[in-house]
Amino acid sequence: MVTKYIGLLTKKNILNGIDNVSTDKAAAEVYTLEGVKLNKQVNELPKGIYIVNGKKMVVK
Repeated sequence: MVTKYIGLLTKKNILNGIDNVSTDKAAAEVYTLEGVKLNKQVNELPKGIYIVNGKKMVVK
């Protein structure tokens, strides 16, 4: 029995790493998923999912 394989080879851009990460020292608005505003910095939060400046963020 002969098995045929037909494939497509493509060139992809591969991300090797991240060089610089800039952070903003301004206070961020942090909310729980229930909408409760927290008066903490992002680096002080326990693990979980939060809304930071209007965007979902996962703290691991």
